[in-house]
Amino acid sequence: MLSTLRSRAVCAFVLIAVVPYVRADAQNAALFLAAERGDVEAIERLVRGGADVNVTGDLRYGDRSYLVSAVGAAALGWHADASRALLKHGAAPPRYVVRNHNLLPYSDRELDALRDWEVINSILRTPEVAAITRPIVERDARGTYRTHDGREYAVDFDDRGLQLTAPGGPALRFQLVAGKAFMQILPTTAAPSGNPRERTAPELSMFTRFVEPLPLADRNALVEQFRDRGGIWLDFTVGEGRVLGLEIREGGPARLGGTPVLFRKVGIRPEASSLLEREVAPGTGRNRSTSGGARPFLDSVTRHQSSGATESF
Repeated sequence: MLSTLRSRAVCAFVLIAVVPYVRADAQNAALFLAAERGDVEAIERLVRGGADVNVTGDLRYGDRSYLVSAVGAAALGWHADASRALLKHGAAPPRYVVRNHNLLPYSDRELDALRDWEVINSILRTPEVAAITRPIVERDARGTYRTHDGREYAVDFDDRGLQLTAPGGPALRFQLVAGKAFMQILPTTAAPSGNPRERTAPELSMFTRFVEPLPLADRNALVEQFRDRGGIWLDFTVGEGRVLGLEIREGGPARLGGTPVLFRKVGIRPEASSLLEREVAPGTGRNRSTSGGARPFLDSVTRHQSSGATESF
């Protein structure tokens, strides 16, 4: 009898000790699912109940599964409000935020000032999410991209990396910077692209932030190219586990470059996210241009192609 009572006491103690952990795991799993769905009300409720805002979970895209934080899952689904809520409750923030087409150190004050697409793109730049967007780009980016008025580029990959080709022109070569962002590689003998001007120290510092993920030698080479010759910055639009479009700027990323030109991937199905739909729609989201501002840019690309400056690497 005494042995039986002891066994029951041990079982009761173990049960009491285990139940809180089971409950916490269930809350954390529910929080991750809420982040993936963009359910802000559920996130707020679960955080009040003690769920861990830095919980990680699995996302499956295609035939691959990726481990990612809740805030990363929210951003990959283009759920800006959910991403913002998680950051406000203490989720690990990005090192930099995208604000007014600049990269600025993260702070709560900067977060409050961000527009929805800036919140998303700030998180998409983080190393954990870039490790997911990179294979999505490598798997899904091949194809034809077109502006609303019919200008086209084709994207392909070979043993030297990504190449961008206009109809009848040679391939423009690009180096991966991180995730979904690439910079054109120009030979040292190439003439400056676009309208060359002397770069300021703040501009060089800002560009260095954009290429910070690269190894030091590659980073220094691109900083030197940006300073002396420019080049095209290419950024794919990735959401819902696929590539939806690309944006290119002559001269460099964001405000360091020229007018952005948006190309939508041909043949893709409509987006489920309204924010993502606006992101890839012509002339919306980031004050992009796909008409009047595109012609000088594409003409400058054609001049580089015809001069042969992009054919020697």
